[in-house]
Amino acid sequence: GTYSIDVSSPGPERPLRTASHFRAAVGKTIQLKTAGADGVRRLRADVLRADERAVVVAAAGVEHEIPYETIVRANLIDEGRKEP
Repeated sequence: GTYSIDVSSPGPERPLRTASHFRAAVGKTIQLKTAGADGVRRLRADVLRADERAVVVAAAGVEHEIPYETIVRANLIDEGRKEP
């Protein structure tokens, strides 16, 4: 039979789901949505470091350590794109 394969890319604003994704994003800007006891929080931040249990980001000059289990969604920010 004949087969075809479609290949797609997650694009420049790729989702971050694993510790290795966050480690690869060190030095880049991301957008995060977290959920925890203090409610839902959204951050646009720079990734400073990431280990197996949490990512450390800086937003507005303040460092935040965010455990992966509290992250609802995270994406790289395409720095070349202008926001509306």
